[in-house]
Amino acid sequence: MSARFLTSWPCQDACGTLKTDELVEGAPVYRCPGCDTTWIELDERTEPPHEEVPGRSGAGS
Repeated sequence: MSARFLTSWPCQDACGTLKTDELVEGAPVYRCPGCDTTWIELDERTEPPHEEVPGRSGAGS
């Protein structure tokens, strides 16, 4: 599986995978309890990636 890491830290002790209640692009966010690295699995996305449009801000545009 391909993953996109949202945060990546060196693992300190016990590597593992916890599924959180957070969603990014419709995919569940996973977290390692040993280092707090977070990621999503790309094949679990249900929404297209959010793309920034040059020259437009998100507030009031």
